[in-house]
Amino acid sequence: MNSTAVGQGKLKHAPPFLFILFAAAFTYGLIRLFSLQFASGEVYPELSSLRADPAGAKLLYDTLALAPGIKVSRNYLPLDSLDQTGAAIFLLASKPGTFDDEGYLKMLESLAGRGNRVVAAMDWQYNDTPSGGKELNSRWHVGFAIDPDKQHTHHLYFAEATGWQVVDQVAGKLLAVERAFGKGTVLLLSESDAFTN
Repeated sequence: MNSTAVGQGKLKHAPPFLFILFAAAFTYGLIRLFSLQFASGEVYPELSSLRADPAGAKLLYDTLALAPGIKVSRNYLPLDSLDQTGAAIFLLASKPGTFDDEGYLKMLESLAGRGNRVVAAMDWQYNDTPSGGKELNSRWHVGFAIDPDKQHTHHLYFAEATGWQVVDQVAGKLLAVERAFGKGTVLLLSESDAFTN
């Protein structure tokens, strides 16, 4: 009877040890996985300046940081809390629907009005629902258009931009337009691809 009790005692102590070993291995695996993902930046949204993979914009950020006379920084706060003047503010991967918000447009006007150049580059996939025209058109007189032919390049473009200077266009499609607001400007780009790694 004593030998049976000893055997049962060993079995009772074995599972907690195995559980601790398994938990340690699992924790190590998670830490390793997250460290690899953070190193490449895959945990961040597309076109984030923290992403080093092809979907990110870290190369642009790092290149600008190496240029003499240029100071770069990332903003982790709401845009309306920015107090910079004389800066270039990049808003990459902007969804066209964001420009249906009058408050958002006023905020961009305010940022530009202080002497900044606000660069808003769109991110639109062909299967996305087209949106973002009403407020943008009524306030800024800019209208989005979508090329229905999937074989063509530049699917999202600006069909009109009354009062805006055309910076880039291809085959009648307006790809980049700019307009002054106060001491600065707002530059709208129909694509963000040029900023990727």
